[in-house]
Amino acid sequence: MIGALCSGCPATTLAPSIIHFAPVRPDRTEFQIGVRSGPRMAAAYGARTRGTWAGDEDPFSPFNWGLAWDAAVTFPFKSGLALHLGGQVEFAYPLPLPGIGAFAGLSYLAQRGRFSIAPSLAVRGATDFGIGTLTSAATGGVPGSAVSADLGVTFAARAHDDVRFGLVPFVSVAKPFSRIEVPVTFYAGALLAVRVARMEFTLGFGRVITTDGVAFTVPLVGVRAGEF
Repeated sequence: MIGALCSGCPATTLAPSIIHFAPVRPDRTEFQIGVRSGPRMAAAYGARTRGTWAGDEDPFSPFNWGLAWDAAVTFPFKSGLALHLGGQVEFAYPLPLPGIGAFAGLSYLAQRGRFSIAPSLAVRGATDFGIGTLTSAATGGVPGSAVSADLGVTFAARAHDDVRFGLVPFVSVAKPFSRIEVPVTFYAGALLAVRVARMEFTLGFGRVITTDGVAFTVPLVGVRAGEF
């Protein structure tokens, strides 16, 4: 129901953009698609300034939490570097309207036996084209676009040829753009990630903090299928 109500919400911020496990086939391009959650920074700020925002008391509120389709392609290189490209479309059961976004980034994978570490850096942009049809007057139909950069590290272990477990802490900085003035926003958290065969599952949390003191935490969940 949340996705249906928020088909015109400010675009969801997805981070970390990159989760990089050691590939099953190092010379093969990887592709993933699925659904991930994240904060709606402009919507939360708009609801807060109008006194209609519950903050941490309602982490699944459509004013500060959203779902988006997420697709990513990874191009690995023999040096350990990898190029990551992808996009997002707002999740609206199941119509993808109207927020979209894209990201690009690099990671470096180092392995020792069953263990790997992969720091990454990505830039992302997302917009709802100024439509901002969020459930009414609560935020005044606040639209929201944003540009961001996120830094993450995937600490992972291989349990089997096609089973990976990982921890992905991340930090991101974003500049939302909206009808209302939204300050520079910091976003940090961590994900637990599991990849089994062609499926990847993530669970974690993220904390959003604006430079003028607004702060809230959102649950991060995700499931993606891919070709690895």
